[in-house]
Amino acid sequence: MSVTSACPTCGKRFRFPDDSKVGKKIRCRECEEPFVVEPLGDSEKPTGKPKRAKTAGGLPPRTVGVKPKPKKKSRPKSEEESSKKRKSQKKKKSNFTGSPAFIGGISTLVLALLIGVPFLSSGDDKPMEPPASYTSFQHEINNAFKCEYPSNWKMESGGKSGSVVWARIEFEDVKIRIRSSMGASAIGDIASNMGGDILGGAGGVEFDESMAPIASVHEMMHDQYAQDYSGYQEQQPKKIETGFGDTRISEFTASGSWGSTVRGVRASMLGRDLQWTVICDCPEKDWAVCQPVFEHIVKSMSRG
Repeated sequence: MSVTSACPTCGKRFRFPDDSKVGKKIRCRECEEPFVVEPLGDSEKPTGKPKRAKTAGGLPPRTVGVKPKPKKKSRPKSEEESSKKRKSQKKKKSNFTGSPAFIGGISTLVLALLIGVPFLSSGDDKPMEPPASYTSFQHEINNAFKCEYPSNWKMESGGKSGSVVWARIEFEDVKIRIRSSMGASAIGDIASNMGGDILGGAGGVEFDESMAPIASVHEMMHDQYAQDYSGYQEQQPKKIETGFGDTRISEFTASGSWGSTVRGVRASMLGRDLQWTVICDCPEKDWAVCQPVFEHIVKSMSRG
């Protein structure tokens, strides 16, 4: 048995072949509003009032055959923000790193660093002037040693009583390090116990210079200080006299930055309780001025 029902919103009537839809909610094909199917008699009319605007003829606008726009599925806020952030970052990265201006700027910078900088720096360097005067320095810890250094150069010192003491002298790219060691001085103690002088021979008999205690100490300390430089090459040591007596000094070269060369001296001397090492280095361009300064500092070394 067929059933007739009407939309309570727009009044559109619907006829169903049986009562299977009665009591169920459907959507009106006319106004797209949902309603519950209820059978109407032949003389019944829908009581609902249309909610949609009427046309000039008093009838609601026809919407039959017009499909509703699909609703856009909303994503969680956090997911949407992450997506926007990724798109923004990708766009910025693409516009920045991929642009010809960026690539050209990087290439120019690399060329400047590899080619231009050394020439610029060498052109601005002024020749180093010899020091006008020297200042006396005496270490504050047990008067461990004293020496002379250029008056306008910077001096720092430190250490512990009965242990390692040190001093550092600097001027621009020139560096001088003075450091004590207790272990190497044991060689001097052995020579002294044999009845000789650690600064000379034993029992009044002169040692061969290569057999002197300070020569052994100087050779032994070579590897330790050579590790501080790249491409370290040292000349044969020569004998000089300082306030500590018999001393060995060697000139050396090493590799500097930008393919430059470092030049310097390494000196070794023995005290009764401590062994002393003096390391001096400077850029090759300053060697002519620094070499006599280095030797002056080494020769001025003595007990405090």
